[in-house]
Amino acid sequence: KKIAEELGISESTVRRKLEVLEKKGIVKRDRGEVELCEEAYTGSFEYRTQKHASEKRAIALKALRFVKDGDVVFLDGSTSTFFIGEYLSEFDNLKVVTNGIDTLSFLAKNGVSVYSTGGQANPDNRAVLTGEIALGTVKKVRANVCFFSAGAIDKNGDIYDSSGTGEVINEMINRSDLAVFLCDSTKMLVGTGIKICSLFDIDYAVTEKDVRDFFVPELRKKIIF
Repeated sequence: KKIAEELGISESTVRRKLEVLEKKGIVKRDRGEVELCEEAYTGSFEYRTQKHASEKRAIALKALRFVKDGDVVFLDGSTSTFFIGEYLSEFDNLKVVTNGIDTLSFLAKNGVSVYSTGGQANPDNRAVLTGEIALGTVKKVRANVCFFSAGAIDKNGDIYDSSGTGEVINEMINRSDLAVFLCDSTKMLVGTGIKICSLFDIDYAVTEKDVRDFFVPELRKKIIF
């Protein structure tokens, strides 16, 4: 009733709209109260894949320079690395290891030799697997290259995320000959979340445009655009 009064519409209209939102998993209702579902805050994997899709695809195409036939590749479960997955079927004899559930499914359907890290479903990000099992799998693999993304990076190169995947990402970096951070320009912010690593500790950051001036001078040579 309060929603109807504030919006100036009928209660029946409010009920119909809330029913639609509830079916989509955006809100949940209980005893006359309405609240956003957790996914509405963080965004579903499908929603995040569509967000800044053109930038992420441009970044993926630039990052492919680091992949060659026969490589072992780590992909984290981010939407940015998912776009790299769209092109991996073009390479021969690749082996991909990922903690991304959607990435795993997509690559398998497209004929890429792909392995899951296994692990625990993450309540903060249901598109990824984390925990000791995932870490244990990563520790058994030596990769040619690791691609990963995160929520934000600051001018000093500190990389932040809040999805709970930091440990797995760090282990992928440690077990790779080359580590590449995929970062569209919207992520260049004051750091938010938990610091997971630093641009100083990895090889490159790939972006969709020239953002070198954002970073301290020592880091600018690591930026590919």
